Formats: sequence, structure tokens, C-alpha cells
Amino acid sequence: METVEARAHSFILKIWCEDPAEDGQAAFWRGRLTHVPSGDCRYVEDLMALFSFLVPYLEDLGVRRQDGRTPSE
Repeated sequence: METVEARAHSFILKIWCEDPAEDGQAAFWRGRLTHVPSGDCRYVEDLMALFSFLVPYLEDLGVRRQDGRTPSE
């Protein structure tokens, strides 16, 4: 029987505010996403970069979108 851990990936996500918002301007956030087992990490500045890092791991798990395509399609 396959365990949940064999079908899972662990990540650490650290997010911080680069420049505090002043005078009604938007704050800029940054982040670092680390894949725990491999130690592979990526610095991100937006959600698409975060998603791009996760896609290969999702595909490795066999994740499909609701329309049946893989996340990268």
C-alpha cells in the first residue's frame, strides 16, 4: 500500500513585504519557495512565478485540471 508521503511534495513558502505601502501605494511582496526533499528553491515576485515552480511537482503527482489537461497546458 502506497503511503500519503509517497504521493506528496512538501514545500516551505516564505513571504515578506519588500517596501511598505505609503501614501496609498501598493506594497511589493517577495517570496521564496523551497521544495523540501530536493532543496530546490526559487525566489518569486508574483503568483505566476509561484505557480510555474509548482507545476512540475503537480504533474509528477498526476494532477490534472478540471478540463483534463495538465497544469502546464
